[in-house]
Amino acid sequence: MRLSYSSISDYRNCPLKYKFRYVDRMPTKKTPALSFGSSLHEVLAFVYNVKTPDPPAIEEVYKSLEKEWLSAGYSSKAEEKQYYEHGKRVLANYYEKNIGQDFKLPVALEHKFGLDMDGFTLTGIIDRLDKNKDGQYEVIDYKTSRKLPPQKQIDKDLQLSIYHMATEKIWGFTPESVSLYFLLPNQKMSSTRDDQQIKETVAVVNDVAEKVSKELFEPTQSALCPWCDFQPYCPYFSHKFSKTDDEISKLVEEYGELKDKEKELKKKSKVIAQDISAWLKDKEEKRLFSENFEVLKSIRSKTTYDDEKIEKILEPLGLWQKVTSLDSKKLSELLENAKLEDEIKEKLRKLASTKETYALTCKRTPK
Repeated sequence: MRLSYSSISDYRNCPLKYKFRYVDRMPTKKTPALSFGSSLHEVLAFVYNVKTPDPPAIEEVYKSLEKEWLSAGYSSKAEEKQYYEHGKRVLANYYEKNIGQDFKLPVALEHKFGLDMDGFTLTGIIDRLDKNKDGQYEVIDYKTSRKLPPQKQIDKDLQLSIYHMATEKIWGFTPESVSLYFLLPNQKMSSTRDDQQIKETVAVVNDVAEKVSKELFEPTQSALCPWCDFQPYCPYFSHKFSKTDDEISKLVEEYGELKDKEKELKKKSKVIAQDISAWLKDKEEKRLFSENFEVLKSIRSKTTYDDEKIEKILEPLGLWQKVTSLDSKKLSELLENAKLEDEIKEKLRKLASTKETYALTCKRTPK
């Protein structure tokens, strides 16, 4: 069995998708995003695949893009041209920031690996391995996502953990950092890995391998389902591709339209509520009336606490478990009822912040 980050990710998102793609070898559709990303990867491989630290001129980079450009997946020539011109701009920005001023030869480029694991092979391709000025190593993988993820996502990224592990096994040294370079925003996000994280990575990979070997391929619903290539073969989409049950389809359509209207009405009522609340606050009124309705303003208070600082105070006292996962209501009860020293109570209260929100209750006026 051969597993890669992509196949592991597919299995964790939906085991049935994994089966369709990697066991049954069912074809997937080409998309603009895939073709665009692959094209830019090939051009950057060309840029760094030189024997001396003299990078190719930007004109040569553009020629490489023309040569390596993949046309599959675009809906029209106009869409393809738009992506192509965007690709040139992305490469120009990358070149200005990384090539023109501070170009250095990588230690490894597009390095394919296959790690012998517990009964299977873990494969992948490391886009680039750099050696920094201080002699430390950095693993870099290119991404063409439009938005930058939060740092905590980079710190837990499974692909970077696998590449960190691969670097140790292939070259025998530990990389100082592992990075994702997001080409569109032209920004690199870096992280590190420790031994515990690598142990957890091995556990995740082994778990997927074991489930695949046992042929556990149950489908999983997620936000990615609408874009799945295998909808016609998935039990969750069987009704979509059947030609029966027209009556239930009509009910689904009606239900969806009503939910859309409900959402729009909620949106409008929220705007009106804000206007009424502002008027009430400005006029210092408590209740408003129309011919058929009345509106009453009430004030709600919500108290929240700083989790980490609260834990530091309560943990030594053996009281943290009583409010674990920091339930603000339970903590408030603890402040009132527990036999805590006044000094501790005061420390906890200083970490509290109270937010007042206004709620409107609307009802018909009895006649």
